[in-house]
Amino acid sequence: MLAVDEAARGLGIASRLMAACETLARDEGLAAVILCTETGMLAAQRLYERRGYLRDPARDWQIRDVRLLVLGYSPVKAGLAFVPLAVGALAGNATGVKLGATTGPRFLVLGGMLVMAASFGLLTVVSADTGFAIPAIALGLLGLGAGVAMPAAIGALMSTIPPEKAGVGSALNDTIQQAGSALGIAILGSLLAAGYTRHMPAGAPAQARQSIAGALTAARGETGLVHVAREAYTASMSATFTVSAIAILAAALLATLVIRNTKPQPAPAPADEQALVA
Repeated sequence: MLAVDEAARGLGIASRLMAACETLARDEGLAAVILCTETGMLAAQRLYERRGYLRDPARDWQIRDVRLLVLGYSPVKAGLAFVPLAVGALAGNATGVKLGATTGPRFLVLGGMLVMAASFGLLTVVSADTGFAIPAIALGLLGLGAGVAMPAAIGALMSTIPPEKAGVGSALNDTIQQAGSALGIAILGSLLAAGYTRHMPAGAPAQARQSIAGALTAARGETGLVHVAREAYTASMSATFTVSAIAILAAALLATLVIRNTKPQPAPAPADEQALVA
């Protein structure tokens, strides 16, 4: 993967980096991916055309045995795609703080995890032709649910730890989060990869059956294989999101059973204030 910054235009840097990327792609049989800023998209296209690249129906650029995937997202635009997640998390945190004093952590964790399960359920309907509206809504719900559930769960954990062992409780919480993240990525990633291979036709090239990146490389302008690979990937992704939703529902049920619904107690008044009251 090669990143060509807008500031490199006119200095010959972009051309040299592009040539190096092409050479590596030919030697390794890989796709050459070049990211450019949105404002430099037209200039980049003219550069690709001068170098002999042709646009194919799959929205890729290709020349002989090298395929150039052009992504028009600027860094800002790519980052803005995650704004719904951040906004949802902020709203969830604010809501959780207000409700935590009256409802306790149990129902906050349950409600937040149910919202997270709904977000994954919404993502199961995403297909290769789906726009960004549904993923944006799902990301917002995911952030909202996590923003409500996670602080409540952490607060419930820390409330069971004596003050003198708060450091141990914090370390335990971090360990649980890191282990859960690693296991989630490993398990769900394996399910996604296996599902993709299962949904690909048996007659597809071996490279295409291994990953969607391999399919885009092996297609060589064949739009049929590209379409099949994208459909297989989204189908596997939908199945993975379904498993995620079920796992969150099971975790929500478990949390409801084991979390103590203790409401925060007001801090005791200092000794001097108690003396004045007496």
